[in-house]
Formats: sequence, C-alpha cells, structure tokens
Amino acid sequence: MNCKYVLALALLGASSLACAEDKKSNDFYVEAGYAHLNFDVRGGDDDFGAGALKFGYNAHDNLAIEVMAAVGFSDARIQGVKVDLSRAFGIYLKPKVNFGDAEVFGRLGYTDFRAKARAYGYSESDSDGGFSFGAGVSFSITEKVYAQVDYMRYYDRKGVELSGPSLSIGYKF
Repeated sequence: MNCKYVLALALLGASSLACAEDKKSNDFYVEAGYAHLNFDVRGGDDDFGAGALKFGYNAHDNLAIEVMAAVGFSDARIQGVKVDLSRAFGIYLKPKVNFGDAEVFGRLGYTDFRAKARAYGYSESDSDGGFSFGAGVSFSITEKVYAQVDYMRYYDRKGVELSGPSLSIGYKF
C-alpha cells in the first residue's frame, strides 16, 4: 500500500478521535523555527539553513497532527554545484508524552521539497517527496509559549539525504 494512503488513513483516524473528545483550550498551535540541514548527495555533502513554520492540532493528549512549510535561507555547495531549497511542505503525525513542563515527541509523515541546482551558468530544479521521521522535546516557557528542539530526517531516497536539527518557538492558542 502506498505511504500516502496509509498516512491519509492515519490522519482520518486521528481526526475522528478529535471529534469524539471534548477538549479544553490549547488545541491549536503554531511554531516558527530554524533548521540546520545537511544535504548529502552521492559524492559530497554540505549544510544549509532553512526557516520553517508549522501549524498543529492536538487531536488527543498524546497525538497531534502538523503541517509544515519551509524555505531555504542559505545555499549548499557540493562539488562546485550550488544547491538551494526552494520550498518544502510536510504533513505529520506527532505522538507525544507530557512530563509536566516538558514534552517528548516523535514525528512521522511525508515531506515534499523542491531544490534548485546551479553551476557554470546553468540551473536545474527538481522536486520529490518521501517518508519523514524524527524526534524532539519541547519545554514550556509560559502557559502558552514553549521552546522546542528536534532532529528530523526529511528525505532519504535516490542517493540523496536531507536531515538535521532545528530549534523552534511555539505558541498554543
């Protein structure tokens, strides 16, 4: 079965949990962060930065659903080729466990990205997507504001890997 269909079914199940449960406030949240990503291609690798914005919904005390949009802030140079992240979009399930002011979580989902490579006056763009996963921890600063650190593997196919840590600040509505 295709990964997209499995993810869609999981999201449908999670949303039905949300409808069945009578929850209090803080159901929705937004996060803004910076990711230090390693772009590894057969024959070389380099790091670049990306900014990400995530919107989430706490479907259950131990499960959230997130969507992410990101853009590259800096370029990677691999064997004379300049590569930049044009954009990335993702959708994730976020299982989590709360320990008072700290929360430990995993993230599973799908990320689609577009990258552009330039060398010697030529440029080429390509997009692809794949299974993504990661883990992290968030710490409450106030009742509504929190800081978060995580590590994600956004893409690992066709000899290309995109992964790295990120630091975010979040707000619960």
